[in-house]
Amino acid sequence: MAKKTGEKYDAIIEAAVVVIAQFGYHQAQVSKIAKEAKVADGTIYLYFENKEDILVSLFEERWDSL
Repeated sequence: MAKKTGEKYDAIIEAAVVVIAQFGYHQAQVSKIAKEAKVADGTIYLYFENKEDILVSLFEERWDSL
């Protein structure tokens, strides 16, 4: 099961917000998110199954503030 807590998790969520805002969901590659979060590409998959999982988690984390 993917980890859903921690500093790296939070950094990836923050990076996803930036990258998706900049490039749009379809052009937001996992490698771009990893680079923005300052983690290795493979680290993303310790926390998320795929890009869609990142998006869903982002909405779950940020829904109240939206």
